[in-house]
Amino acid sequence: MSAETGWDHEYDLVIVGSGGGGMAAALTAHEEGLSVLVVEKGKKFGGSTALSGGGIWIPNNPTLRARGHDDSRESIRRYLDLLTEGRVPAARLDAYVDNGPAAMELISKSKWMQFFWTKGYADYHPELEGGRPLGRSIEAKPFDTRKLGDDEKYQRPNNMKGPLGLWITSKDYHDLAMAKRTWAGRRATMIAAWRVSSNMIRRRHMSTGGRALVARMRMALKDAGIPLWLKTKMTELVTAEDGTVTGIVVERDGAPVRLRGRRGVLLATGGFDHNQRMRDEYLPEGGREDFAMGARENTGDGIRLGEGLGAALDFMDDAWWMPAVRHRPGRRSRWCPNGPSREWSSCPRRGSGSRTRPPRT
Repeated sequence: MSAETGWDHEYDLVIVGSGGGGMAAALTAHEEGLSVLVVEKGKKFGGSTALSGGGIWIPNNPTLRARGHDDSRESIRRYLDLLTEGRVPAARLDAYVDNGPAAMELISKSKWMQFFWTKGYADYHPELEGGRPLGRSIEAKPFDTRKLGDDEKYQRPNNMKGPLGLWITSKDYHDLAMAKRTWAGRRATMIAAWRVSSNMIRRRHMSTGGRALVARMRMALKDAGIPLWLKTKMTELVTAEDGTVTGIVVERDGAPVRLRGRRGVLLATGGFDHNQRMRDEYLPEGGREDFAMGARENTGDGIRLGEGLGAALDFMDDAWWMPAVRHRPGRRSRWCPNGPSREWSSCPRRGSGSRTRPPRT
């Protein structure tokens, strides 16, 4: 759509999507002195980030450095080169390695953004040169969602049921697996038991993993005065005569609203998990049936609109693959945390269908 007049609202940057990527971008723009609006298609914020384990893999970030980590750039780049097998341009890997720690430093300026090292959660391929068996992942510290105030009821619920899926961290999962062999495992068992009992008292207000991450980011957005509009679906990209995107049209409260982005529009709309046509077109055999556990709103909206303006696409055949079980029609697929095994023999190897880069890059 080409038209540059008749805006209902104007901001320096308009961001579409309230997952971790969208909220991180909003905090970055605010730090640069820009006015920002985040719009979210769903009725709850957090996107697929809220459904995830919330792990962040950025070598040499402030949390790791505080624990004495100081990886050489050469080691990190070698690992990423081997991991991505030449599919990712060198300039993108350089930007990731060089700017990732600075991005975490910026985000961590908020008092809410508190992280810890998930020691023992190995890099995905620790056997590769530059890989680390103890891992480089960090995650947000558990968070009491009552601090969100009225926004607590708008936070996306966790995908997993039961006390362990709701209230323990990735490090706890690792340590629990070692419970019979190590003191750390026995300690993790006691911590998990404490969280379960305390949350029974708190009526399930404690969050961990991805939910803790987006809850903390939401608090940072609130402190920064960044508005977040829920139930606001993007329907069009508005362009100038030269093809530059100048804003978007959204549907809010049943009416169209025109939003101008003076400095640009950022699409952080997630993948095409639940768009069957796109799954059939792009994903390999075995991954086309929808076992996806990403947010239900992930239907490829941003990808389709961007493609309509000539945007280049890549890695459309890849996803964050994991074991899953599909429930009865109309119910969400469930994650199998340990993969196919004797305990999880009913878990077929299926794709989540989420639109992602290669693993951990």
